[in-house]
Amino acid sequence: MAGPDGPAAGRPPRGRRCRRLAAAGRTASDPGARWLCRRSGGSLRMSVLSGSETPRWRRREEGMALLMTLWVLTAVAAMVTPLAVGARQEHLRDLRTVEDVTLRAAVDAAFARALAEIAAGAVALGEERRWRWGEVALRYLVTGESGRVDLNAASPETLDALFAAQGMSEADAEALRGRVLARRRRAEEAGGSTEPPEAGAGPLAHPSELRALLGEGRADDASLYAKLLPDITVWTAASRPAAALAR
Repeated sequence: MAGPDGPAAGRPPRGRRCRRLAAAGRTASDPGARWLCRRSGGSLRMSVLSGSETPRWRRREEGMALLMTLWVLTAVAAMVTPLAVGARQEHLRDLRTVEDVTLRAAVDAAFARALAEIAAGAVALGEERRWRWGEVALRYLVTGESGRVDLNAASPETLDALFAAQGMSEADAEALRGRVLARRRRAEEAGGSTEPPEAGAGPLAHPSELRALLGEGRADDASLYAKLLPDITVWTAASRPAAALAR
C-alpha cells in the first residue's frame, strides 16, 4: 500500500513494479492517472494508488493566472472610471446650456408679449402679469422708466435723496454721489474726443454698473445694490423722476 501522502505526481512509488492505468476519464500520460503496483518481493498483493494531487507547478500557474486577471481588471477600471466621470460632467454641462438657452428664449418671448400688450393697451403700468412659455412659468411687471432716477442725468439733490432713502449715512451717500458725478464728468470730457473712451469714462450703459461705483470690500455693498436697483435707470435723461410714476 502507498504511504499517507500517496505516490509522487507522475512517477510510480519506489520499490514497486507498477504500470500506469487510464482511469476516471484520464489518459495514461496524465499526471493524475493511477498506478497498479505490487511489491518487488511480494506474490499477489496488489493495490491501486491514486496520483490525483495537484502538482506544485500547476498551483503556481493558477496563482499567476489569478494575479494577471486581477491586474487586468484593475487596469480596465482605472481607464474606464475617468471616462465615465468625464461623460457625466459633459452631460451636466449640456443640460445647463439647454436650460440657459430655454430661459433666455422664455424671457425674450415674455418681453415681446409685454410690448404687444402695451401697444394694444391691454396692460396698465404697474400691472403684474403671469404667463407660461412651454414649461417655464414667467411673471413680469410693466413699469415706466420715468419713475426712476437716471444716474446719468439726475441732479445731485436727487441722488442724495435716493441714497438717503435707502438708509445710507450722510458720509456714505456723499461719497457715492461724488463717484457717480465723477463718472459723468469723465463721460462729458470723453464726448468731444475722437479716441475710443477708456473703461469707466463713458456714461453708464446699464443700471448694474452702479455696483462697480459702490466699491468692493464692504459686506453690505450687495444688499445696498439690491435695494437701489429697482429705483434707478440710465435711459430717461431726466434730472428727476416723474412723481406720478415713482414707486
